[in-house]
Amino acid sequence: MLQIVTQTGPVGAALSGWRRISLENLVFREAVDLADSISQAAVTFKNCKFVSPEVSLDLARGTARNLRFLSCQFVGTARLDALVLTSDLLFEDCFFGSELVLNGAQVAGRVHLSECHIWRDLAMDGIHVVGPIALDGVYASTILARHLFAEAPLSVRRSVFGWGHAVRDSSNTTPVGMLFDLARVESTLFLGPGLQVSGAAVISGLRCNGSVLIDGLSCSHGLRGQRAKVDGAISIQNSHVAAGLELAASQCERIEVRDTDIGAEPGAGMRALTGDGLEIATDLRLGPGLRAAGEVRLLGSSVGGQLHLVGHVGESAYVNAESVSVADATFLDVIDPKSQYHFARADLGTVTVDFANLPQICLTRATYVAITNDAGDVLPAALAMRLLASNFGSFSTSPYRYMAAQMRAHGDPAGARVLAIGGEDALRARASRLRRYLGWIPKYVSGYGYDPVRALWTLIGLVIASSIVFGALYNGEVFWMPVWSVDSNEQFGSTTDRGLFNPVAFAFAALLPGSEWLTSWQPVSVLAEVVTLAVRLAGWIVATILIAGITTRLVRSDIDGRAP
Repeated sequence: MLQIVTQTGPVGAALSGWRRISLENLVFREAVDLADSISQAAVTFKNCKFVSPEVSLDLARGTARNLRFLSCQFVGTARLDALVLTSDLLFEDCFFGSELVLNGAQVAGRVHLSECHIWRDLAMDGIHVVGPIALDGVYASTILARHLFAEAPLSVRRSVFGWGHAVRDSSNTTPVGMLFDLARVESTLFLGPGLQVSGAAVISGLRCNGSVLIDGLSCSHGLRGQRAKVDGAISIQNSHVAAGLELAASQCERIEVRDTDIGAEPGAGMRALTGDGLEIATDLRLGPGLRAAGEVRLLGSSVGGQLHLVGHVGESAYVNAESVSVADATFLDVIDPKSQYHFARADLGTVTVDFANLPQICLTRATYVAITNDAGDVLPAALAMRLLASNFGSFSTSPYRYMAAQMRAHGDPAGARVLAIGGEDALRARASRLRRYLGWIPKYVSGYGYDPVRALWTLIGLVIASSIVFGALYNGEVFWMPVWSVDSNEQFGSTTDRGLFNPVAFAFAALLPGSEWLTSWQPVSVLAEVVTLAVRLAGWIVATILIAGITTRLVRSDIDGRAP
């Protein structure tokens, strides 16, 4: 082993041919180019100073067995781009006055940076590392790791990035502190705890064959993980993301976000979490402890297992899950009653809610198996009416009809009628004043066709009332005459000859269209004719409403079981 201690002169020629080299307490006053001197060697730099202001160390396109830098100082740029190592690359307790450039390096062992201060950028674009990558206690203006390829776990913890904001995103508006764009990790990606990013943390286009674990991350300008493909789970917990979390169009096995504060993204409609087009093989769990200061959006996402919205997903949160597809079940647990959940055109499986804290929910054209509580009890009709009354957005009776169909399927026809009638009531309440008044008739006659038995009681009531009126009006032959006497214009005979006047039979004949044969009497006075006409008109109205209601119900019966 070659060991050189406390020397300030050039050492390049002295290093050739040695397999193990240790350089301690050296001061390099000019740019150091050792690329050709340390080929196949294991080199350790300890307490060395590289004081050239431009490029302090140049190992670009060099080869070595491994490199270790311990308590070293670099005034200028340290260039190790395209370096090829057959073992490890380590930096411990080092200071860089400019950049550390590892672009395109190939390391067969591990890469470890610990307690390093980098005044400008840590550049790792296109680096290929076979062993683990660990950044622990690294301070840098920006970390750039585009197209990074890690065959083992990649972890970043207790580090601070982004104070210089030299890098901007594609819109040139948002500063970027950490950029893992289009990176590939064959194992686990771990961010945190103690990771602070002043700017945006970008891991978009990530390809990870393991899991992504984010624990204790603090980020000032949002976490962007859109278009990521992760074979394992994405887990975010104990973190603070000040300007939005983006996971749109990502694919993974499972997503869990808990005990995390997410602020709204400026200029994005106060959106806190964006998960449009997610493809999740098993579960999506948001909460407990998730506090979102803006909209949580999951448009068109596919969840192969369960969707959990647990705890307070933000005070008075708005969750937009339109067209989301959930294969198993949706859980809305311990929800703030002021929160709004938009599930229009969604497929939710079995929906579990807390009956004591029903949310404001939009179920327009949504499909589900049932709405239950944790004990498996189906939502009662009274609570279902309260839940559907909170439906926001454009009004439709389809949620009422669909839930009524589900109640019939679960053996509650009475509750189904209550919901169907309630939907028509809600529709009538939004109509003009005239239509609201006219709508009172079909409601109380036949329950808008959903309760035909009401028409029978209405008819019996009309028969009784009409019979009393007709009986009171009969006075000899002042108001009524037999039909044959009027037609033949004959003199009246005795009452016995013509048969007795039966007000009940006459009431039936007047009320039921086509039943005039039940009586041989007809009105002859103006008062009797007016009363008879009113009763006949009431009978026609009842019959028409009954037929129309039943017909409507038969037409709707084939669509009540799905979202129309």
